[in-house]
Amino acid sequence: MQHFEFPLAAFAAENPNLETENLVQVRLVFDRSESGAVVLDDIGFRD
Repeated sequence: MQHFEFPLAAFAAENPNLETENLVQVRLVFDRSESGAVVLDDIGFRD
């Protein structure tokens, strides 16, 4: 099992217009391969 963390502050640093307090949706797009499987479990968000 692998653990990944993406701090919202890092995204805000790249885009000063990003208002993380108004974030209501995150979309994960896996479209680089025509086949295969991606399994996601225990997804969460925190400050």
